[in-house]
Amino acid sequence: MSEKKKDTIVLRVIAREDKSYYHTFKLDVDILTLEENSRMYGDDFTTKSQSYPENMAQYYQYLQLSCMTFHDNVEPSNNADLAYSQPYKVDMREAERMYKTLSRIDRAFDKIRESEGWAQSFGQSVNRLARVLGAKHILVRRSPEAEARAGDKYQWLNLSDAVTHIDWLTREWMEKLAKAKQLTAE
Repeated sequence: MSEKKKDTIVLRVIAREDKSYYHTFKLDVDILTLEENSRMYGDDFTTKSQSYPENMAQYYQYLQLSCMTFHDNVEPSNNADLAYSQPYKVDMREAERMYKTLSRIDRAFDKIRESEGWAQSFGQSVNRLARVLGAKHILVRRSPEAEARAGDKYQWLNLSDAVTHIDWLTREWMEKLAKAKQLTAE
């Protein structure tokens, strides 16, 4: 009798700066279901197929936690938004699955909020989502400079270190903007 392999769930954080009319810094968190014992080097990693109904991947396909900080914010934003993004075609069964998944995560967030209070930062929101889903690691996309130094695109972080790093990403962007404003004002 073969033992069923357990899916490895990791969260992937990607930071994006949008310099259009509303200058913003957006953090998106995708949920990946990796094959057991797979490790990610560069973009070379193996995700579970989205087409098999028995794996966890189908529940998290297109599910994304996002946060946006505007250029004129005084403090980093914690407007965490959990939603399915880009599902182009959704039938009744799929809509029901999405609703059940979001409801389950929302109930788990409520339990955490009762014992720990509201998340004080987006990093804490990501940490809570990871704990709810059973993820042990969070992948953070490196800057092009850091990627060149490290040799891969993502940094694997444990849940605790990820909180600090995710919050630092937003603070670093805000400091860079403040310095640019100060230089233009002089």
